[in-house]
Amino acid sequence: MTWNDHHKAYEAEILVVDDEQIVLNCTATLLRREGYAVAEADSGEEALLAFKKNKSTVKLLLIDVVMTEITGPKLALDLLQLKPDLKILFMSACCDLHLNALQRCNCIAKPFTIRDLVESVGQLLIKANPPCSAGLPRRDCL
Repeated sequence: MTWNDHHKAYEAEILVVDDEQIVLNCTATLLRREGYAVAEADSGEEALLAFKKNKSTVKLLLIDVVMTEITGPKLALDLLQLKPDLKILFMSACCDLHLNALQRCNCIAKPFTIRDLVESVGQLLIKANPPCSAGLPRRDCL
């Protein structure tokens, strides 16, 4: 069993939420190719269900700021009530306009490159996964 096979056995560590299906699918696919376990949701209601199912393992919420049903910041606040240590990375075409409202959170500007996405996610998950005694991220030690 390779590390990637072993890693896929775990529940989602990243929950991607975007009401634009193509953005959701592409983002989730890119993250899976990098070896992350990903859950997807295209609405606030679906995101809440996916989060509750994976609450113990989700470390990062990657969420669009502007969505039709519920805004990303509102949904993020709701999920933070359930898991205060949840890391959040907002996706928006206009991160600069949201900086004051999103002081606590990070934002990646759409359209983003694969490298930007991987670097942003990696930085947040390193913070979410303190090193274990072997000096590797916690998910590598399981």
